[in-house]
Amino acid sequence: MVEAFDKAEAEAKAMLVRSFASSLFHSKFLVTASGLAGIGSPNEIQTRRLTHNVILCGDLVSAAKPGEGLMAPRVMVAAGHQATVMLRILAGRE
Repeated sequence: MVEAFDKAEAEAKAMLVRSFASSLFHSKFLVTASGLAGIGSPNEIQTRRLTHNVILCGDLVSAAKPGEGLMAPRVMVAAGHQATVMLRILAGRE
């Protein structure tokens, strides 16, 4: 599953991550994103494995706030990371 909430839905995202990290979806993958706001370097967007089946793309730091909203280029970079991870999963390389 690829998480792509349009708004910062912290509670919903946390519930989703907990569900995949637990035995409920132990054999399924979740690819999520966090830390996409602002105009920081796109090179700060990284892909990290949080658990055996939860993978996070983002910088883990940048949060949307007044004057520092989501910027399409950083969102696009993170989406590219998510797409690459999903292709690797489907190809049996994760």
